[in-house]
Amino acid sequence: MSKTLRSQFENYFPSSKYDEFSWVRDLFHCDIENNKLSLNEREQLMELSNDAGHKIKFKAEGVVNFWASSPVERE
Repeated sequence: MSKTLRSQFENYFPSSKYDEFSWVRDLFHCDIENNKLSLNEREQLMELSNDAGHKIKFKAEGVVNFWASSPVERE
């Protein structure tokens, strides 16, 4: 990857944000406590990540379909 392309990519997708949203990519293998989430959001995430049914669904459907059909309340 050229230096210019790499810097443009970093501008749109900063690596500092990558770790912050690791729970979106895989809520079953992320550090819930070290995210910038509210207490309520962390509790919801812990509840989801400890549900065996959701884990099976996540593996079967993949990240996009899992979140698209998620039972999480949207504000």
